[in-house]
Amino acid sequence: MTDLRFTNDIVAAAAAIRAGELVAFPTETVYGLGADATSQTALRKIFTAKGRPADHPLIVHFSSIPAAQKWAFSWNISENLLANTFWPGPMTLIVKRASHVSDAVTGGQDTVGLRVPSHPVALALLRAAGVPIAAPSANKFGHVSPTRAQHVASEFGDELQTILVGADADECEVGVESTIIDCTVSPVRILRPGRISAADIERVLGFAPQTNMKSESAPRVSGSLASHYAPRTRTLLKNAQTFSAVQVTGKIGTLTFTVIPNFAGTHLTKMKIPAAQIEHDLYADLRELDAAGLDEIWVEAPPMGEAWEAVWDRVSRASVRERIPEFVTFTHARLAAVNLRIRHAEASDEPFVYATRVAAMRAHIEKKWGWDEKLQQQFHRHRWLAKNWFLICEHNLPIGTFCLDRSGSNLQFGEFYLAPPHQRRGIGSHILTTSLAFADSFSLTTHLEYLKWNPVNTLYARHGFVPVHESDTHVFLSRTQRLID
Repeated sequence: MTDLRFTNDIVAAAAAIRAGELVAFPTETVYGLGADATSQTALRKIFTAKGRPADHPLIVHFSSIPAAQKWAFSWNISENLLANTFWPGPMTLIVKRASHVSDAVTGGQDTVGLRVPSHPVALALLRAAGVPIAAPSANKFGHVSPTRAQHVASEFGDELQTILVGADADECEVGVESTIIDCTVSPVRILRPGRISAADIERVLGFAPQTNMKSESAPRVSGSLASHYAPRTRTLLKNAQTFSAVQVTGKIGTLTFTVIPNFAGTHLTKMKIPAAQIEHDLYADLRELDAAGLDEIWVEAPPMGEAWEAVWDRVSRASVRERIPEFVTFTHARLAAVNLRIRHAEASDEPFVYATRVAAMRAHIEKKWGWDEKLQQQFHRHRWLAKNWFLICEHNLPIGTFCLDRSGSNLQFGEFYLAPPHQRRGIGSHILTTSLAFADSFSLTTHLEYLKWNPVNTLYARHGFVPVHESDTHVFLSRTQRLID
C-alpha cells in the first residue's frame, strides 16, 4: 500500500491513541475508529469525524476480560459464562456501567457496551496503548461499515491520519459487527445479531436468549436505528421473483442469493454460498455497487433461518421501504369525519403489526400445525419487509393494519387485521369500508388475499369482492369498482 496513512507500526499507533488522536484499526468484525475511552477530548473527535449523534453510545474495547470487568458495576454468572466462552471474539456485552464510565461513552445511559476483540492487530494495539479504546465502525454515521483499509481511507480522506493494517490479509474475518447481548435483563437479550447466534448463546447459558430487539425497554446500542449500514445509492429490498418478473428502467445493480436477474445491469450473484461467507462479503459488495454509478441497488431478501439473522438485520437497515409514491401524503374527508386516519407503518410500528397478526392467526395455526414462535417471527419479518404496511388509527391510536401493493396497474389489498378489542366493537365493516375507500381512490380494480381464519373475513363479500381462486390457507378475491359519473 502506498497511501501514507496506512501503517503497521503498532507502537506509533498506540502513541497516537495516548495522545488523544483517532486511529482506525482492524477487528475481526469490521474496521473500528478508535480513541482513548478515558479521554473526553478524544471521544469528542469520534463524534465529530463520524457525524455521530452525541446520544449514540460507543462500544469500548479491551485487551482482556479482567480489564473489561473494571468498567462494569457488577459481573454476574451469565456475563462470566459468555465472556469466558466468546472472548476474545465478535461479542459485545451490555452491562450496568461502573461509576467512572463517562456519559460520552454511554450516551447518557446507565449501561455500557464492552468487548474483547480477537484480531491480533486490535489486541496488540490495546496492549501497547495501555488504555481501553472506544471504537465504532470507521465510517461516516449511517453509511456502510468498512471491512478493508481502503474503505476507511475513502470515507475520511484527509480527516484521518492513521489507518492501522495487519501484516496479513487486509480484510476483516467476520465482516459484520459483533453480536450485542443485553445482560441487564433475565434471560439475556440479543440487541443486534452477529456471528454468535441465539443457539450459540443457549448452548452456553442453558436457556434461550430473548430476541425482541425492538423492545422499548432495551438500551440504545450501536446499529439499532431503523436506517443504518446504508449505501448512498437508493437501496431496495426485493423478493426473489422480482428479479425475473420485472422490466426495469435506469441503471440497476443487484445483490442476489438464490436467483440470477434476467435484465441488464451490474449483478453480484452469491448463489450456493454459506451465510457466513455472505456476511463476510456483504459490506464490500454493497460498497462495490455503491461506487458503480447506479440509480438503484436491489438486494434480494435473504433466505430464512438463524444463520441468516445478521444478514437480514444489515440489509433491512441498509434498504429503504419501497413505497407507492402517491401515498406519501394523503388526506381523505371520509377519514376525518369518523376520526379514522390511515398512515404508513414505520419501523416502530412493527411490534403492533406482529401482535395484531398473531392475535388473528395463532389459535388456528396452533390447532392445525402447532405454534413455533421463532418460525412465525421469521415469517412475519419477511412479510414486513416485502409489503407496504399501513396502520388504521382512531384518535391517533392504532386499531388495525393492512398492506397495499402495486400489481401492474392495479392494487393488491390484503392482511387486513383488527386488534382484538376492536373486532368485538361491531365496527369492522365500517373500518374496512374506510380502508377500501382509501385504496379505491388510486385504482379501478383491487385484488385481495386473505387467510381463511382471519376473523374479519366475513366482511369481504359485503364489499363486492368475488373469489378468483383459493389454496389450503388463502382465498384470492377481486373487486372492480363501478364507475360513477
